[in-house]
Amino acid sequence: MAVLDDVIEYKEDGTTKETDNQTQAVGSEFKAVTTIYNTTDPLEEGYTPHDYVRTVSYSANGINVDVVTLDGTIYNRQIIEFDETGRPLAEQDWDSLVLDAKVVPYGGSTYKQPSLSTSIDGYTTVSGLVKLVNSANPLVPGSVIATMPAELAPEAQEMFIVGSNIGPVRVDVKQDGTIQYNGTGNVTQYIAFSGIRFVSPQD
Repeated sequence: MAVLDDVIEYKEDGTTKETDNQTQAVGSEFKAVTTIYNTTDPLEEGYTPHDYVRTVSYSANGINVDVVTLDGTIYNRQIIEFDETGRPLAEQDWDSLVLDAKVVPYGGSTYKQPSLSTSIDGYTTVSGLVKLVNSANPLVPGSVIATMPAELAPEAQEMFIVGSNIGPVRVDVKQDGTIQYNGTGNVTQYIAFSGIRFVSPQD
């Protein structure tokens, strides 16, 4: 079943643009389809005006957002996936966590590899396990363990307690994105990132 409504939307500059809004139920999926006429909204500045269709699809698997011109060109696509309990999945970003030369991923299939993820609710999570390359070159108080992109770093330095071969230890995440060991004693074998989670600055 579909419901079609014609709507006139007013823009900030006082002009208007006509839109068609259509709501559709297709099987177990719900779609909200909006056709917007003669606009450059989803396109880069300088493009000639285009008609485009924005489709938001809701289902048990997630929320998909597509912005497509009438000739089929995709200008924007966003996908939010849900897990089996209906919670939004975080966006995994494996490559942007740069490990210091003193440590490497723990390896093997038992423990999670070091990773960085961001979620739609604004949280950044660091997880996984690393090991020291050389026990004779340990992590000492003040050692940098890894670095994340500065734009994901907290607005103010934050302190966390994580596991290590010498027991629970303190690590700090600084405003420049560095993850710094600030415990007491030297870590000679391994240290975990799991337990580091904070709100990243919002645009």
